[in-house]
Amino acid sequence: MSLNHSCPGELLERFARDPDPELRLNAALTPSTPPASLELLLRDPDTRVSMFAAEHHSMPRHIKAMWQLAHDT
Repeated sequence: MSLNHSCPGELLERFARDPDPELRLNAALTPSTPPASLELLLRDPDTRVSMFAAEHHSMPRHIKAMWQLAHDT
């Protein structure tokens, strides 16, 4: 469940800021989502969105580790 790989970065940036959590989730799952949008999605109130942003293939390992530490309670 991700958007098309050729989805323009500008559109993915808009989806990352959309009030609809499903659009934000799709942005977090899409391989071509810009890094700035992924950083925004890491702070998403929907844990599914922030988790997939943290697990994104282009997210640095130290960011993934920090996300996991913050959410392991």
